[in-house]
Amino acid sequence: MNATALTKQYGKLTPLERLPLILAASFRGDEAESERLTQSAPRVYYKAPHHSAVGLTFREVAHWHHQELLATAVGFWGAYGFSLSEKRPGHFSKLFPLHACKFKVLWEAWREFCRTLSIDPDRYSEMLPGWHALRSTAEVAELVAAAPDEVERLMQHETDNATIHRFSVEHEARALRDFFDTQVAYWQK
Repeated sequence: MNATALTKQYGKLTPLERLPLILAASFRGDEAESERLTQSAPRVYYKAPHHSAVGLTFREVAHWHHQELLATAVGFWGAYGFSLSEKRPGHFSKLFPLHACKFKVLWEAWREFCRTLSIDPDRYSEMLPGWHALRSTAEVAELVAAAPDEVERLMQHETDNATIHRFSVEHEARALRDFFDTQVAYWQK
């Protein structure tokens, strides 16, 4: 079957047949093919409560940020473990407080983001895997985190780069809220 004949069959694909083809086209950078597959899909319409877009988007942001916290916690505890094996303070001893600061900023950014929505930052997160490990990490990070100014100084020293992005709770919370607002707007079109 040639490409034109195959394209004419796109409208008959099931959702489970279509999704892998769309992803494969996107992965290989073939946006035209991805768009053809997307546009040829039959349209369905859903009725849902008016808060559905907000709820689904909150879940998406919560899960994405939770994964970011887990990845940062792994870096934090990894740096801690390696720092214990150093005979004298070295590279990992410097990384440990940096990872602690990053974790602390992301932890507090989640809390600030939730406050902008009048949502308890812990209640949803408690249901996600690894929550108790993250809470313990937050408690330790609070004790050992480098100050943001110290993080910036250490990063500039380590990388010889004067334009290091400085983490701040406000910046990270704003990024979460901007992503949330963009996604809600998309779903409410």
